[in-house]
Amino acid sequence: MSKRLERLAKELETIHLKPLENMEPLYGDVVIYISYNSKYNIRWRIVNDVPQGTEEAVSKYCSQLGYLKWKITTVNSFTGKNSL
Repeated sequence: MSKRLERLAKELETIHLKPLENMEPLYGDVVIYISYNSKYNIRWRIVNDVPQGTEEAVSKYCSQLGYLKWKITTVNSFTGKNSL
């Protein structure tokens, strides 16, 4: 199943989100996590700061593909044991 996620992530990057490369303002990266939920549906979320327009565009493309928005309950889910 991880091979399927890898394939879908590559397709998302190279095909579906290709128009974002020319979207103003130009910026570095959009980091999107994709995974399965408990019912094996694909879910997604953006994990870095991006402009609102970029977030809306990613949401549009992912919803067209049938992907679900990944809902999290905490703001920063990547805190280590040495975090303040």
